[in-house]
Amino acid sequence: MVPIWVFDIVGLRIAAGKYALGRRIVRLWICRAIVLALLLEVAPAFGAGQGDYDDCMQNVEQDRRIAGCTRIIDDVGESNRNRRIAYDNRGTAWHAKGENDRAIADYTEAIKLNPKDVPAYNNRGTAWRDKGDLDRAIADYNVAMRFNTNDAAAYNNRGNVWHEKGDDTRAIADYTEAVRLDPKYALAYCNRGNAWHAKGENDHAVADCTEAIRLDPNNDLSYRIRGTIYFDIGNFAAAAQDLQRANELAADPYAALWLFIARARAGEDGAIELAVNGARLRINDWPALVIDFYLGRRSFDDMRAAAADPAQRCEAAFYGGEWLLLRGKLRESKASFQVAARICAKTVKEYRTATSELKRMKP
Repeated sequence: MVPIWVFDIVGLRIAAGKYALGRRIVRLWICRAIVLALLLEVAPAFGAGQGDYDDCMQNVEQDRRIAGCTRIIDDVGESNRNRRIAYDNRGTAWHAKGENDRAIADYTEAIKLNPKDVPAYNNRGTAWRDKGDLDRAIADYNVAMRFNTNDAAAYNNRGNVWHEKGDDTRAIADYTEAVRLDPKYALAYCNRGNAWHAKGENDHAVADCTEAIRLDPNNDLSYRIRGTIYFDIGNFAAAAQDLQRANELAADPYAALWLFIARARAGEDGAIELAVNGARLRINDWPALVIDFYLGRRSFDDMRAAAADPAQRCEAAFYGGEWLLLRGKLRESKASFQVAARICAKTVKEYRTATSELKRMKP
């Protein structure tokens, strides 16, 4: 049977069976060429065809990937090894589509076929985390670490969960172990910077984000995090510079909003830029409604009324507070920030910046 390769969504690691090629950050095009060469060497005897292997391997069109992996899984002539990898890959596709229950089910089937399938534990842990079951996520990451004590991705992922649980001391410890195991793990540096920021250690936070940018200068997340750290410490010009770079690398509604606010706090007019960035996003719901509010297309009351869940109500209070502050309405702005500080989850940037703004305001 033709060997299938699996892309680990959390570690960006490519593995063929029990063998691993390269580091966590890989040259995907080179690896793809190697995979295709291997696939062309042997034609499947029956059942799943060459196109199914190609579909299951690629990670661009998720529906096509699911269809290809399903045909391999359903092929009674396939080896357990190939079916396990197909379950892993299909789980990755379901996760990319936001179907966490289906992703968890597929990763569980992969683990049944190989109880030491480290990528499956890692990926299932991430699906549990996205589903909101943080304790099960930690349990899966712990198993991944037990089978591979040098798995930096598992430490990084567990650190993310500790951060979400509000335990940034443990989060920093896990991120530190991740970068010890892989000193070029830019994402772990970036995440550790975010955890340092949550603890108020902004010098450490900026240093870690700067190292993440040095290691991976094309990662928008590091610029976004460092930009919001600069904003919180009052360096609005530096914040705008980082957030502009983040927007250049990846269109993101929140980065666009933060860029506008940072420019305004630095004395610049970013309205045209916000309109251009908003048009790039091609979204009609939240937080596009907040962008419309900032551009004068929607009233304050309409924006707040459109907030449909606790996270959106938190954001409505925070971005409303910033809008009021820019217009010199200090009393109303302070009241809005106080609402944000009361209702926002303590792990989100809107909570941290609302508390920073309140500290900057006179009693």
